[in-house]
Amino acid sequence: YQNDYFAPWGALHSVIEASCAPVLAKTLAFVHAVESTGVLLLATPIRFTEDYSELVEPTGILRAVRDLGAFRAGSEGAELVPELARLCPRLKVLPGKRGLNAFTGTGLEAALQAARITDVVLCGAVTSVCIDSTGRAAHERGFRVHHISDCICGRTEYEQEHYVREIFPLYGDVCTKEEALTRILAAEEDSGPPWCRAPPLTPSADHSPSAMLHTAEVVGETSFARTAVVLVGYQNDYFAPWGALHSVIEASCAPVLAKTLAFVHAVESTGVLLLATPIRFTEDYSELVEPTGILRAVRDLGAFRAGSEGAELVPELARLCPRLKVLPGKRGLNAFTGTGLEAALQAARITDVVLCGAVTSVCID
Repeated sequence: YQNDYFAPWGALHSVIEASCAPVLAKTLAFVHAVESTGVLLLATPIRFTEDYSELVEPTGILRAVRDLGAFRAGSEGAELVPELARLCPRLKVLPGKRGLNAFTGTGLEAALQAARITDVVLCGAVTSVCIDSTGRAAHERGFRVHHISDCICGRTEYEQEHYVREIFPLYGDVCTKEEALTRILAAEEDSGPPWCRAPPLTPSADHSPSAMLHTAEVVGETSFARTAVVLVGYQNDYFAPWGALHSVIEASCAPVLAKTLAFVHAVESTGVLLLATPIRFTEDYSELVEPTGILRAVRDLGAFRAGSEGAELVPELARLCPRLKVLPGKRGLNAFTGTGLEAALQAARITDVVLCGAVTSVCID
């Protein structure tokens, strides 16, 4: 909620221009409605230094940020919109965001844990970028995630509808401002859960090291200097005709598997690091607490149960071990969580990560 997005003169206003006015109005109404409750109000503005030295070979929207001079620290464009800025200190600002995910570099996780938060409600911009990235990160950390559909801005109407209808329900809840408000106020009235009864919080200026972004060493390196191929979801429960979740990817899985195998065999004799991150659960799926979306389907269909044939790598890839290194521990959407993947990439000084697998909108994204 910064001027470079929401002000008519903002450097990136055109990205969300079609929806920003009603979204801002509804967000302000929502915030004012919960202002007198125990709800924890946090803002995570994105800001960069004068020369954007934090952005190494930026792509996509971060390249546009740099090229257009947006969100430069100290500039008016980088400031919170005035309507929210005047709510400080009731609205607590967590600095440090430099990328798509509001958890990275901000101390957001520590702030939520300190307040014993259970439910995270997301509002802002952009639907397909920072909202989705932050929502997934919150989900991976065990929070219930709620996306307020009329308080988030997409770049296009199609993008907004697609994420609200198809993507967000894969890992979280989607509701309107009024629906969220009704539930929050009801919980408040009942002396509800911690999300409505947060204790006072004074975030430290020192960010938790675990929340900081550890970037790969790519400066001055050529593309694909040191490459890792990460194979996600190549398991029988997806790719075998009898697999519990085969129907999810049935239309495309045969050609995808054939091309993946051709690709892997072509690089097998090179120095490329080949990694697989299978997802597996215990017999009772105790790792899944109140699962939603695709993880609920996994549990309900008995998929990816450790020790079952469905949880094993497809035979064509399994026989490539140990050339293909298997990193166990994946329990959610993100192959970095619980697997040691980041450490493996850092140990090999990897510069480029190539992703293959399933499902495009879930674990690959």
